Amino acid sequence: MDYYYSFNRYLKDTHQTTHRIWRIPLSTGFPCPNRHDGKTGCSFCTEISYKPRYLRDTNLPIADQLQLGMEKFGKIYKTDFFYGYFQDNTSTFGPIDELVAQYKTALEHPKVLGLMISTRPDYVTEKILQAIEELANQYSHKDIWIELGLQTTYDKTLERINRGHNYQQFCDAVSLIKRITNFKVGVHTILGLPGETTKMMESGYIRLCSENQIDGIKFRILEIFPDTDMINDYQDHPEDFYLFSLEEYVDLVCNILEQMSPEIVVMRFANWRSLKNLKDHKKNSKEDIIHSINLEFKRRHTYQGYFYQEKNK
Repeated sequence: MDYYYSFNRYLKDTHQTTHRIWRIPLSTGFPCPNRHDGKTGCSFCTEISYKPRYLRDTNLPIADQLQLGMEKFGKIYKTDFFYGYFQDNTSTFGPIDELVAQYKTALEHPKVLGLMISTRPDYVTEKILQAIEELANQYSHKDIWIELGLQTTYDKTLERINRGHNYQQFCDAVSLIKRITNFKVGVHTILGLPGETTKMMESGYIRLCSENQIDGIKFRILEIFPDTDMINDYQDHPEDFYLFSLEEYVDLVCNILEQMSPEIVVMRFANWRSLKNLKDHKKNSKEDIIHSINLEFKRRHTYQGYFYQEKNK
């Protein structure tokens, strides 16, 4: 039994294939506007946390990035099927013509089945969406996602971590995407942000999914890196940071998924680096988390959408 709607299942159903499909991280070469023109950026952010190792200290054209990624991940995961994933920085920030040209390079590759464009809610405009929509119409057989970095629904937390936008801006961005495009919307979130209890986290996710027309969600455990404002916050206020055990993390994620629509794709449960922030991290891997979530659902006799379906009968 599938206890949750995995991204792997979504990809296989969408493309009617049994082959594995992998995301190739790509970079537009443009900076994040929250770390530009004197802005200090999100308090948790560092290049280590978002930029793949094979792209560091490079400024390769998109075609070369794709080739390098396909060679690397194709060999590791034994696949010839990929999504172009514009992951680095804010991938809708920059001259629109140049951005669209890069998106097109990725889309026109015969091994690329879709595109994922990661960005901030405050840099989703009607103009950029219309430009991407026009491009997507030329490749209507390919799947397009806009991935929005939200992290949390709590404005107080967003201000504390210096996100530079609020929750309402996220809601407005989702509404705009759904109003003028057929793109799917993914959301990047972080569990364990300062000042948030597990009850707050659970309530925040339920609010996020009930108030917005989202198609996919990524969970990430907070990572605290050296030389960031976040580590200073942690050193000054360690009591504000919740450190999960594996059991506590699994329990919280299952609580959230039970109340979430079964049609929302679970794109990730944890980033591999963030596992070190579990109390018992030395014993765990991403596979351990997935296995533990399946076991917990089996024990509960529930699954993603169990209570959502009850409420929406």
